[in-house]
Amino acid sequence: MMRRQGLLVLVVAGLLCGGALSWSSAGESSRQAREPERSPREVAEEIARFSRTVLQPSQGRESREVNRNGIYLLLSLSMPDEVLKGYFAEAKLLGARIVIRGLLNAPSSGDGPVKLSFKATGERFRQLMGTDEALLAAVSIDPVLYGRLGVSEVPALAIVKGDRDAVVIGSTSVRHLLEVLAREERVYRALAEWFDRRQRGFLQGGPTSEPQPSLPMPSGHQRIRTDVPTWSIAERDMKQVLSDAVARTDWNAIKRRAEDATARKIHRGPQLPLPDAQQPRSFLVDATVQFPDDVTDPKTGTLYIRAGSTVNPLDKVKLPYTLIFFNGHSQGQVQWVQRYLLAHEDRPLKLLVTEGDIAPLGRLLHRPVYWANQLMYDRFGLVAAPSLVTQEGNRFRVQEIVP
Repeated sequence: MMRRQGLLVLVVAGLLCGGALSWSSAGESSRQAREPERSPREVAEEIARFSRTVLQPSQGRESREVNRNGIYLLLSLSMPDEVLKGYFAEAKLLGARIVIRGLLNAPSSGDGPVKLSFKATGERFRQLMGTDEALLAAVSIDPVLYGRLGVSEVPALAIVKGDRDAVVIGSTSVRHLLEVLAREERVYRALAEWFDRRQRGFLQGGPTSEPQPSLPMPSGHQRIRTDVPTWSIAERDMKQVLSDAVARTDWNAIKRRAEDATARKIHRGPQLPLPDAQQPRSFLVDATVQFPDDVTDPKTGTLYIRAGSTVNPLDKVKLPYTLIFFNGHSQGQVQWVQRYLLAHEDRPLKLLVTEGDIAPLGRLLHRPVYWANQLMYDRFGLVAAPSLVTQEGNRFRVQEIVP
């Protein structure tokens, strides 16, 4: 259960901060993922969707949280630049992923609240790594891993496999941290010796092409501290950031704003205005359509319509309504619709607005009112309102009305 909660923290943290939670090492080690701004309601709905889908394990498949096998180097951007660059280079040689606990603060713009920033964090990594291929190690923001390993100071080298892990803490080289680990956990002797050969080869002109040994299983939950100093962690724990944000959030206010926004959108209607009809006019519209591709039964493959064929649906079916298109914001057009409805009570009618709030219009006209759309305009050749659309033989009759 704790693993599922940890995964939700990562998902929600990304949603609230509006960015990606990791950088790749293939030339994009510090690029920020840009997403359009979302309203609080949209963020809340997306959080709910992710929690429903991600936190429910699929049948016959392990939870994503257990697939953390690998080597990690836990650091903080509070460390000096040259020290960080040295660790980036060693992590790249070892094939370890650099992990930080959270985001840096955005540059201050006065006395306002401090905001965490993917942009500021990404810029810091770009500044450190530049374009030097030797420094482009993979980087992630993962407070869950920090919590699992119990790491509160850095640097720390961690090996995770299954539900076991081993951590060595101390401000010394990755090579030395591996040697310390190999003394405590003999199964890592081959890895330490391989990295020693790889690093020596790199210093002599290029890393060895010898493949990395397989990653053994730690004996349990090993925690090893060296005698060298450590650095404090500058980044705030993203789990705590999320908890604080949730505690400060006025969910009732978010709900009210969402309801107000929905009401405004409904009031505006489809916002597909048509000019007012200037004089009565009537014209016919051919209902024939041409099919660019074959139309077949997806199950049997039976061919119904061959590509290039023309079909007039009104040869087979009938339009069951008279369609009335009108502007719901025009008092004159609404009054004309009222009179038309009284004069044609026995005729099946369908009301469609180009603009306007359908809820009060429906109450006023005592029948459902729908939004028009651009496809209807194109299909019926509508250019003015109000307009009536009926069927005449195998064509549509469009009548523009002057109220």
